[in-house]
Amino acid sequence: MVLLSNMENKFLYNSIEPTIIENFLEKDNKENLIKWIDLKWKKLYYDKKNIGLDFKKEVGNDHFQVIKLDPLAGKTFLNLGPNDFPKEFWQKAEESAKKINPNCEFEYVSIVKYSSEFGEPTLRPHFDTPSKAVFIVDYQLDGNTEWPISVNLKEYVLKNNQCLIFDNNLSIHWRTPKKFKEEEFLIMLFYSFIDNDKEIPSLDGQSEEISKYLKHYTDEHNKVFGDSDHNTNHTEKLADLFRWAKERDQSKNNEL
Repeated sequence: MVLLSNMENKFLYNSIEPTIIENFLEKDNKENLIKWIDLKWKKLYYDKKNIGLDFKKEVGNDHFQVIKLDPLAGKTFLNLGPNDFPKEFWQKAEESAKKINPNCEFEYVSIVKYSSEFGEPTLRPHFDTPSKAVFIVDYQLDGNTEWPISVNLKEYVLKNNQCLIFDNNLSIHWRTPKKFKEEEFLIMLFYSFIDNDKEIPSLDGQSEEISKYLKHYTDEHNKVFGDSDHNTNHTEKLADLFRWAKERDQSKNNEL
């Protein structure tokens, strides 16, 4: 975990240790959720042979729900807030979250499908964008392959209907490099919970932390995909973004 002394942050909550929850949803609830997502994808989806970047279909008089394609990450995803996602499918996540932090509230869910048909599934070392999110609930709803999640070098292998809860702002995390075979897939739901009393983390220390883990990730990536500087360059650009954002914020403060 990133040390607070390194990142120079003060928080109004205690950061949590990663925790796995078994049998997250009851069988009927899990099956209903799979059916709901399948219908949602069919309603909003696109012809996979004619893939663009964003796919929209009107679902109301004044707003759109958007399925996005991220070929660099080998996924499609849809983000929904509590008003667009049935409570029966996020209530269990909220119950689990409030046992950890009674003050937290459900913010949104990201429904993600990983498959080689969308690109090469990849998740490089990163921190999530600093926010009032206190943790994320990574729920593996369905899939037919394993893809370990690393949080600060510790590896977690989820099975269907298991979830991992961890602090996505302060814990660097990534997926172990893996080449998906044809027909292999994972459906994940990422539930985000916020605490409005939380002080938003700064970017201090994040680029240094990414650099610390970069070689380990790159070595693993090259074992699977062969030697390439593409992965290193991409991740180093993320570190650069953190540095640039920090410089931007400092410049704004100097102008005040």
